[in-house]
Order: sequence, then C-alpha cells, then structure tokens
Amino acid sequence: MSLTRLAAAGLSAVLLFATTACAATSPAETEPDNKTSVPAPTGQINVVASLNQWGSLAAELGGDDVEVTSIVNSTNVDAHDFEALRAAFKEARETKGMPTAIIAKTVKGKGVSFMENVCDWHGKAPNDEQYEKAMKALKLEETKIEHNISELSGKEDSICF
Repeated sequence: MSLTRLAAAGLSAVLLFATTACAATSPAETEPDNKTSVPAPTGQINVVASLNQWGSLAAELGGDDVEVTSIVNSTNVDAHDFEALRAAFKEARETKGMPTAIIAKTVKGKGVSFMENVCDWHGKAPNDEQYEKAMKALKLEETKIEHNISELSGKEDSICF
C-alpha cells in the first residue's frame, strides 16, 4: 500500500470515528453501559473530502453508512506522458461544479541520462560540455515525440557521450 493511500485511509478512519462520535445527541449516548461498549450508529455519516480520491476511499471504507461529498476533483498523471496529460486536461474541462487539480508527477532531468533523478542537478547549471550533451539528448527526445517512434530508444548513449 502506498504511503499516500495509507495516509488517506488513516485520515478517513479518523474522520469516520470523529463524525460518529460527534453524532450523538446526549452525553449518555457516548458513555458505555454494561450491555455494549460502543454506541449504535444513529444514521448515515456525512463526509466532506477535499479531493475525490479521499472521498472515494471514505466511501469504500464506509459503504452504505457514508454519504461523501468531494469539493475538488483531482487527477494524478505522469507529466512525461503526453496522452495522459491530454486526457487529464480534457477531464478538467468536462468536470462541472468543482475545481480540478492536476497533480503531475515529474522526473528531474528527464531525458538526460546523466541528470535524470540526480538531485545534485536540481537548481544547478551545467557547464558548457554538459549543456551540449543535455541538449543533444533532449533533441533526441523531441524527435521521438514528434515522430511518435521508439526506434531511437537505446541510441541515447551514442549521441550524448
């Protein structure tokens, strides 16, 4: 289970517990008696989630006992996948009644083998030689995108170095 999903599950559980605990109308309803240790639910639980993913998770956990309202539509996409980006922008245009947040997951230095996922390059300028190598690699990536071809894969090293 991803850390984000785990955090969302934990938050949903806390929200569900807190909403259920606050739903009681008198202190006696929240105090355990000799017969039961947990008060019986008094109706459907209303959950307002900031993002639709959290709302979906709350609905999944609560089942028929939960009514969920999400106030922001959110889409996670690979920022380097242009088809996925197009689909996310299309979904954002078509979503009515709530704002949409597109969360684009990026890779630092994508397309430049000696920079990709190397944190040292974040915010640091390359020297002239490194710049030339990087530009050749990016030109190759651009050519792949323009021609929608994969035959150039594996030739990066011969072009860059």
